[in-house]
This record gives sequence, structure tokens and C-alpha cells, in this order.
Amino acid sequence: MAIDDDGRVAVWGPNEESTEKCKAVVEALVEEAEVGKVYEGKVVAIKEFGCFVEVLPGQEGLVHISELADFRVRRTEDVCKMGDEMVVKCIGIDERGRVRLSRRAALEELEAQNNEEDPNEEVPDETSSTDEPESVDNQPVEEETPKTGA
Repeated sequence: MAIDDDGRVAVWGPNEESTEKCKAVVEALVEEAEVGKVYEGKVVAIKEFGCFVEVLPGQEGLVHISELADFRVRRTEDVCKMGDEMVVKCIGIDERGRVRLSRRAALEELEAQNNEEDPNEEVPDETSSTDEPESVDNQPVEEETPKTGA
């Protein structure tokens, strides 16, 4: 790997796999949080007003207590603890570069994506049974038995 004076990085290696791994490491080091993007991060600090989550190497943001869940959270520790992995969405970056994160928004987005993936998923109807054939008009069928004259 070589870094030019103008900031360009050249990566090479013995094979494509190791080159791609090195490239991913370099990109992760220089990547910055993007508004609207969902990240999986690690809780690195707990405060009474929320928690700080590291979303990229060396970059963390605040998940305010009101953004932890879609219900009222009394204490941050009721939702997370130090070291927990947490999915969060970047909802803003202020003029000082501080990253605002939301667990609530990330969960809503993931739920919406899951609903989009399986919109026509059939839910089994518990009232009908597939074991028995249905009659055409859903009325009981009466069979006539031949009368024998004895």
C-alpha cells in the first residue's frame, strides 16, 4: 500500500482477495457517517440522556433517549448496556460535526424493508383445513343410499 502526496492510496497484494480486504480496511478508516444511512454499531458510553454508539472506526454518535425506541424509555439502561451491538440510522450531523443517531428510525426502516420484500406472503387461514376437500357451495353433501326391497 502506498499513499501519494495528494492523498491517493494505491493498494496491491499477492491476490485479489487480500487486495480487496486491504481496500475495505482503508475505506472504513476514511469513511464518514452519512445522513440517512443505517449502521450496525457498538454502544461505547451510556448517559442519562442516551448512549453513544461507534458506527465507524473512531466515529461515534449520540442516540438520544427519545430515539432509542418507539415507546417512552425511562432509563437508557432499560434498552441497552455497554458493548451492545445496535442498529442505528444517522438522522443528522450538526455544524460542529456531531453525529445524531436513531435506533427507532433504523428499526422502522428495517421493518419497512422486510414488508417490501414479502408483500404477497400468504398468511395461512387457520379457519380452513387443507386436509379435507371443500364442496362447491360449502354445504354438507347428502348421499342417497339405494333402497333395497326385501
